Amino acid sequence: MLWYVTVLVNVALLGVEPPTGWMQDINPYTTKEECHQHIPERAEEIKAAIDNWTSEMGVIVKIECMPLDDWYNRNIELGHPEPEGGLEKLREKQEGFNKENNTNS
Repeated sequence: MLWYVTVLVNVALLGVEPPTGWMQDINPYTTKEECHQHIPERAEEIKAAIDNWTSEMGVIVKIECMPLDDWYNRNIELGHPEPEGGLEKLREKQEGFNKENNTNS
């Protein structure tokens, strides 16, 4: 299982529904502990990315490390629509990315 830095972002100022959602980084870690160790050193990069993605109108609520399945399920629980092809399609896409970038899954 691979772990990803995952950020709960509130974008209520943008007027979207649902106003919160989990955004997941594309850089995987082989353990949860390794992922957590990289959060402090990547904090500024994460904030800059969220600011860029939300036109500086997003607020970081929480940062965690989680696998793809948890990210997917938590967003569904928040009321986000299920992406076309569902979780299986996302897994295939992630596996392809990992192979292209020599990431072991």
